[in-house]
Amino acid sequence: MEENKKGSYTVEFSLLLPIIMMIAIFFFELGYYQQKKLEATHTVTEVCGEDFMAKIAEYSDCDYCYGSVTLNDGYYDCIFVDQHAQITGLLPDAMVPIEIRVEALRRQTEDIEEMIKEYLEEGETGE
Repeated sequence: MEENKKGSYTVEFSLLLPIIMMIAIFFFELGYYQQKKLEATHTVTEVCGEDFMAKIAEYSDCDYCYGSVTLNDGYYDCIFVDQHAQITGLLPDAMVPIEIRVEALRRQTEDIEEMIKEYLEEGETGE
């Protein structure tokens, strides 16, 4: 009777192993995607500004990523898109996003800094 149970444990394990591996691979892929998205988000929010394109070129070593920056009403609107590919390729494409898109908005500070300097200079001269 115990020999039959040992065989049934092996069969049950062999039936459950692919499901367990698929779940583990899914979480591995999801973690990798989230790490790349967090890194891109941090970089874009830190370097959004006039020299955004030059700094993104230093950051990104990918062939299929691109970025853009526009100046609207005193704000820089920075967009960065990086193509994301699966590491394992075992999951269906619908389960893993194919791109990382990050947008950041930053106030143009160059004019404000100049205004502060002018204001401080006027205060020192007593005008």
